[in-house]
Amino acid sequence: MISKAYLKMELSSPIIFKNKFVGKRVLIIGTGMSTKKLVKYKHKLNFDAVIGLNFSTVDFEDQITHHLILEKNPINSYADMIKNPNKYSKVTPRILNFKGLHRFPEYLNIVKTTRTNFDGKPNIREYRANGCEGLLAGPRNKQGLMVGTVALQAIHFAGILGCKELYIAGADLVFGKKFDHYYEDRSYRDSKGGKNKSPIIKLARGGTTYDTTEYFRDSAVYLDKVVNTMCRPAGMEVYSFSEGLLTAPIKLDIDKFFA
Repeated sequence: MISKAYLKMELSSPIIFKNKFVGKRVLIIGTGMSTKKLVKYKHKLNFDAVIGLNFSTVDFEDQITHHLILEKNPINSYADMIKNPNKYSKVTPRILNFKGLHRFPEYLNIVKTTRTNFDGKPNIREYRANGCEGLLAGPRNKQGLMVGTVALQAIHFAGILGCKELYIAGADLVFGKKFDHYYEDRSYRDSKGGKNKSPIIKLARGGTTYDTTEYFRDSAVYLDKVVNTMCRPAGMEVYSFSEGLLTAPIKLDIDKFFA
């Protein structure tokens, strides 16, 4: 069921971007540790669209063409958009969860969205399907969290754009040796936890043991499924500069690709 509060908001939704980049190359910039390697190439991002996630704006505000934040309770750090408005584009679409968009300044180019699982029958190319609308959320894990992370919503958004080649950086779904994100914070490991917090675990992949969470582990499984069963059948090939848990995308060496 689509929220009445969402429907009442007189704002555009991502459907306005449908097929704007048919057959094009799209890059998703997540905030995992591998994005640190992308920073030195940020002025060589020869993509038709660049989707920045969450705090990718720390380094890529001038490069992103679309910005996704899907938290329903966005954390206080986004307050920098209020304190320093001259740092942020007033043109770049900010695609925000309708439940949290009131936390953002009105000068931004805000596009509302919601999350849905489409009753288990999503179409990677459609914002509206089966009487539902929104960006794709995965099934719930044992903590009751919808798996996939914002990377899943970004993949779906890229499908709506019509892209043919999708490249993903920073979707590692693991922590670095010291930090949890490429911009050097420890927000997951320093968290106090709570009823919806996913336990931190160690997980072996490809001969490497990572620190991650149960939620990230479950999300990686679902993201791989989406790549294999939704993206490729729709004519969208997925490549990854990311390290960590994803196995379905075609792996690329970031230095060789941009050098």
